[in-house]
Amino acid sequence: MSIFEGLKAIPAYYAKFNEHSIPFIVSVTFVDDQNQIQLPPAVAKSIDKTIDITGSEGLVTVKVTTLEKISQTKDFFEKCATIPKGILFFHCWSDDIAEQLMAHISDLFEISMISVHDAVDVISPTKPV
Repeated sequence: MSIFEGLKAIPAYYAKFNEHSIPFIVSVTFVDDQNQIQLPPAVAKSIDKTIDITGSEGLVTVKVTTLEKISQTKDFFEKCATIPKGILFFHCWSDDIAEQLMAHISDLFEISMISVHDAVDVISPTKPV
C-alpha cells in the first residue's frame, strides 16, 4: 500500500528568495514496471492546483537522488527565480530524502503554504483576488 493512497493532494509552498516568492512542491518519486516516473493522482492534483492558484505556467523539475544533492538546493531556487511563472518540483528518490530536503529548505528560506487565498487574477497576475 502506497503512502499516497487515500490522499487527495500534497502541500505546495512558497519560498521567499530575495524579492521572489517561488512556488515549490516536494514529492517522493514513484516508478512503474517499465521504470518510468509516475505521478500519483494526489501529486498531479497538487501541481494542477498550484498552477491554478499561482498563475504559474511551467514546471521546473529536479531529481533528488541522493542526500548530497540537497546541498545544491539554493542553486535550484536561484535558477527557478530566473524563469518567469515557474514552479519548482522536487522528485525525491526516498521519503528520507524528501524529509531532509524539506527541512533544509525551511532552514534556508522563509516558507509558507500556498492556499486558495493566494489565487491571482489571470488578467493581472500580480494582483491577489
